[in-house]
Amino acid sequence: MRPLKKSIDDAGGVPSVALACGKTPRAIYKWLVADALPRTEYTGETQYVKEPLPMADEDRLNEKHVNQMKVLLDEKYLGLLDYAAQIHGTKKSVLACEVLKSWLLDLVGNSIRDDRAA
Repeated sequence: MRPLKKSIDDAGGVPSVALACGKTPRAIYKWLVADALPRTEYTGETQYVKEPLPMADEDRLNEKHVNQMKVLLDEKYLGLLDYAAQIHGTKKSVLACEVLKSWLLDLVGNSIRDDRAA
């Protein structure tokens, strides 16, 4: 295994390293493709490499699966979600997440209003 990839994996994977460095996961993947840190690391403009990495010894869940849930939809709703995703030009999962967040915020807002009215 390449040293940079091993170091990133040992530090918790791409999402953890991106969070610790204040970068996007995409930036970290670019490092992996180049098999090198950015030029700014070598010129001293940045200091992404620190000894020891702050998260290297912590046990972590795989970041991809944190806060993940599965939802079963009836065919009718799945069809509506497919259609809406095509209209908006986005993935079904992204649209479903946004719809769920909007519904939850509305539900909580109505609950707060109901509590204040009582």
